[in-house]
Amino acid sequence: AGAPGVSSCIEDGRFRPWAKFTNQTFNEYQVGGTPTVYVQGKKWDGATEPDFQAFADAAIKG
Repeated sequence: AGAPGVSSCIEDGRFRPWAKFTNQTFNEYQVGGTPTVYVQGKKWDGATEPDFQAFADAAIKG
């Protein structure tokens, strides 16, 4: 994208382990895009539960 000074990081693969870890984590937690929100390990689905505050309060209370 034209960012100066990043070519060496790309060419030497410095961040490949991080990218692999992040991809595996996203797959494990079924992150399909943004926003994806978890509260106390529970995934919020704004389509079926539009009141985020109520969702978060219930998740925090357990």
